[in-house]
Amino acid sequence: MRHSLLLLCAFLGGCASRPPLPLRVPAEEAAWFKFPASLDASEQVVVPATVAAAIQFAMEDFRPRDTKPHRGSDPVEACLYQRQSFDVEATPSVEDIVLVRFSLSPGACIEEGPVMDMGSTYAVDPRRERIVAVQPGTPPAEAASFTFPMELPLQGLIHIDGNTAAAIQLALDHFLPWEAPPSRQPACLDRRDSYDVTAAPGPEGVVLVQLVVDDQRCPPDPSESVEATSGKPLQEVVLYAVDIRTQRLLSIGRRFQRHP
Repeated sequence: MRHSLLLLCAFLGGCASRPPLPLRVPAEEAAWFKFPASLDASEQVVVPATVAAAIQFAMEDFRPRDTKPHRGSDPVEACLYQRQSFDVEATPSVEDIVLVRFSLSPGACIEEGPVMDMGSTYAVDPRRERIVAVQPGTPPAEAASFTFPMELPLQGLIHIDGNTAAAIQLALDHFLPWEAPPSRQPACLDRRDSYDVTAAPGPEGVVLVQLVVDDQRCPPDPSESVEATSGKPLQEVVLYAVDIRTQRLLSIGRRFQRHP
């Protein structure tokens, strides 16, 4: 299977040394959960592969998963260290650049008055796997190569609430660990900009995250599983259920579907 080596690598935890892989909910506690037949179309957010990769690169810089609050931090400061405290907006820009904006989620980290928004805007080139500029924060000499617009372009703009954005990052961090070595599968399957992402709320504080290969980045291999009636390759779907309250992976599954 296309992802079997990647998933085995992630399950065993031997492919990444920093940051550690996301924690799993013990099997006996997760037994109640069953994946639905499909994600709720009315509440799902669909993130194209290049945009999902750009968000992941930006998030790892903005709030690395292994970052901890400093000793003696108060509840508000501790809250500001959490990925789920920040909504995400992302949109394609010029020359394959994707703009990613992190902003404090409404109602997050409030204690005895409003908290200053600690957000940032990133210009990311997911094809070259690099951050081009950050606002604020990029030194003037480096910032000259890119000029941020006054507002994010509306065309293609995607808004993701903080809980859903954090769940997506947990799933992607587990699916493609940052320090994983190249697998024996096609090189495109090791790239973060090869997977379209769909996320939707699930039951009881669960966020469902679905990963599907972008066929334009990785054309299907005719030797893979095929549909009995048409003889065409089936599309593999990897599913994650994330317990957003504890920031742990509840369940991981796979299924196959027809290519669109």
